[in-house]
Amino acid sequence: MVAGLDLFYLFVENVFGSILLAGLGFTIFFLVIGMMSRMSTTFLIMAIGLFVMTFTIGYIGAVAGIIFGAVALYYGISGFIGWILSMRGT
Repeated sequence: MVAGLDLFYLFVENVFGSILLAGLGFTIFFLVIGMMSRMSTTFLIMAIGLFVMTFTIGYIGAVAGIIFGAVALYYGISGFIGWILSMRGT
């Protein structure tokens, strides 16, 4: 029983740890793209959203972080597609 709980907590810590690392990685990625591109505000919003989502999922598991992250992801992806299309046009 105790060993099973230990394994469960280890699994949860590993999942949250990987979410945290992935979120930080994506945050840095979008921050770098945002600094390089003309649509910097969209990417900065996306990076901040991912950063908030990462920490709220990783530590609190709050719904607000997921909602904020999803909104930022939507705006970021639509902005990214627009940025690619504008790059192709020039």
